[in-house]
Amino acid sequence: MPARPLSSVGQALLLGALVASGCVITPGGKDRDGTDDTADTADGGGGNNLQWRPAGRGKAYLLDGEQDHSLFTLEVTRTAPPDDGDAYYGFLLGGDSGTLALGEIEVQGDQVVFEHELGVNAFLAGYNRFEAYAHDAVPSGPGEGTPLWEGAFSEDAARILEELLVSSPEAPNGEGSLRAIETTVETIRDYGLDGLETLDNVQVLQNRGEAMANGIKNEELDHNSDGTVSTIGGLTVGLVGDSGQVEIILDDLTEAFNAFGGQSADDDVRGALDDAYDCVENIERHVESAYSTAGTVTVCGAASSCQGLLQDAADDLQLVLDGQDVNEDGAIDDSEGTVECAIDHVSRLMAFDVATP
Repeated sequence: MPARPLSSVGQALLLGALVASGCVITPGGKDRDGTDDTADTADGGGGNNLQWRPAGRGKAYLLDGEQDHSLFTLEVTRTAPPDDGDAYYGFLLGGDSGTLALGEIEVQGDQVVFEHELGVNAFLAGYNRFEAYAHDAVPSGPGEGTPLWEGAFSEDAARILEELLVSSPEAPNGEGSLRAIETTVETIRDYGLDGLETLDNVQVLQNRGEAMANGIKNEELDHNSDGTVSTIGGLTVGLVGDSGQVEIILDDLTEAFNAFGGQSADDDVRGALDDAYDCVENIERHVESAYSTAGTVTVCGAASSCQGLLQDAADDLQLVLDGQDVNEDGAIDDSEGTVECAIDHVSRLMAFDVATP
């Protein structure tokens, strides 16, 4: 004889017994929090915790590391640790050399701050997509495991910022204007330091200071009045002054600002460009100090004094690249930063917007 359906009273009594025992049944096979209790838990992601779901959003960047744009940086918030037995793994795709594995991505609380040195300029190599997966073993490539995060490189931002980071018609050697000033500063610095400890001829040391000064401002002056003009070969654009490299960079930043929409651009875009502008304006102070010191070398009277002054001029040029921790708080902020600071802010505008699939 078929079982008779429970009366409404019987159903109520049965439900009460289940609640008393700690069980709750919700329609559609869902758990207490409303999530589906039939989630896929097969090997390859998902594990045994039915509450785990991909979560989090943020940005990824190609910042400067051992090479330009070789440091992959991922920042994600409102995420969760992987399920028991799983880990998170990331990949960069779309590059000339195929997929780059980023290794395991660790979560701290509900956040991720992850860096991985790629050993290649990923921007120029064409890497333009990021994917991450939850998996119970190191995956051999993208697509293995549960899709976790994904993001695409901002091609529009890359085109707008090309003259700052890749190629500018006004900058020396066709480099991006921020890269060109790096190259010029390093060239003048290295010229001043080359074999410095072994030089003891005052005239040679004076001429070296003169060449540095002329290179800094793209001049051809006989600073030490010896009848000859010393220069550094290959330098065609000075660091400061009319048509100098600082002026070129500021013009490129203004063009980028307008291309992003000017005052109607997103707040983070305006903020990054404003910060980069501040960093570039800090350059001139250190350049002028290097120029003044190099000029002093041209009239120095003792070899040891000339050597010390050349070292000081080179140190000032290093500050043009790195900035200076003026308040000695252990960090270089935007009021203290220079070229590297500007590059970092501009590079962060070419972000991968990262989210769950």
